[in-house]
Amino acid sequence: AALGLRPLDPPHRAAPGLELLAYTQPEARVDTGLALEVRLAWRCAAPGLPDYLPALRLMRDGGVLAEEALAPAYGAYPTSRWRSGEVVVDWRDLQVPPEVAPGPAELQVVVADGEPLTLGELQIDAVPRSFVAPSPAVPVTMSLGPFAALVGYDPPPPEVHPGEPVPLTLYWRALRTAGQEYVVFT
Repeated sequence: AALGLRPLDPPHRAAPGLELLAYTQPEARVDTGLALEVRLAWRCAAPGLPDYLPALRLMRDGGVLAEEALAPAYGAYPTSRWRSGEVVVDWRDLQVPPEVAPGPAELQVVVADGEPLTLGELQIDAVPRSFVAPSPAVPVTMSLGPFAALVGYDPPPPEVHPGEPVPLTLYWRALRTAGQEYVVFT
C-alpha cells in the first residue's frame, strides 16, 4: 500500500523474468489533453533481462486510444541493467490525446507480446477547445517555450476597488503538446 500502490496477488508475469507486483488505480475520470498518472512496481525475477519496454495504453472497443512504451523510470533505467530480485517503481504519465471522443476507456499495461493486464476502467471527458483565433483588446506576441504563445489580453478596467478581484483575460495559442501541466499567474 506504499505510494498508493495496489498489490497483485499473485504478481503478474508480464514477460519472461519480469513481474508486475503492484500499480496505482487510475483516476475515475480524466480530461482529454491531460496526462494520466500511473505508478507501477516491477520485480526482476531472473538475471539477464532483455531491454523490455513496458507499454501503458488506453483502449476502447479493441482499439488503442493512446499508448506509450518505454523503459522504466521515464526511459532512463533499462531492464537489462536490473539485478535479480530488484524492485523498481516506475512513474508514468500517459497523455490522453485532445481529439479522443469522450466515453469509457480501459487502462492496460503490456510488455512485448505478453498478455495485457487491465489496471482499471475510467471515463474520458472532453474538454471544449476553440480553434477560432481570439480578438484580444491588446494583441501581443510572446512565446512560452516551444509549446505556447501569448497572443493578447484584455486589460482590467481603469479603476478597481480594494478587496475586489482584478479581471484580466489572457489569450493563448497552443503550438504543440507541452508534455506537462503549467500554471500561469500574474
